[in-house]
Amino acid sequence: MTIRLFIALMLVFSIASGTVADATEIAEHEKAISPQSTLSDVQRKEVHQITKAYAEKTRPLREELWAKRTMLRALTNNPNAEVNDIQKIVNAMKELRAKLHAERVVFEEGMMKKYGFIPSNSWTDNNDAFRPADTASDSATEDSQKPDGSAPKPKGFFSRLFD
Repeated sequence: MTIRLFIALMLVFSIASGTVADATEIAEHEKAISPQSTLSDVQRKEVHQITKAYAEKTRPLREELWAKRTMLRALTNNPNAEVNDIQKIVNAMKELRAKLHAERVVFEEGMMKKYGFIPSNSWTDNNDAFRPADTASDSATEDSQKPDGSAPKPKGFFSRLFD
């Protein structure tokens, strides 16, 4: 009897703690969204312009970081790659991330000081400046692990089970 009671209490406490966590997340989200909804149209345009300017300012850093990431992927897939070459690219990526972080901190502090909030993803999703400049595929940046039809397809989970 005590084991059943203990299990029931544990179940009730686990459900209650999950509900409290969800309520906290919802409250944090509402707190973050509410300043955005009280902005005037002029302020919304200003926020959009500031966000777009930030995106344009950081675009070269983001593109350079993407190029380094592509180079790193190519080097790590190359069996003849030197550790020093990989380390140089990793260090360059660290520097780029640090620069991006510094720019982001300045942007967020300015937004908090002027408007009292940091724009959420909905602001950046609706901002053309955050979209990639070129979406066409490039053979130099494509994943070298992409199957070209010459290698046999790996078997799926269920086909391996029943073979």
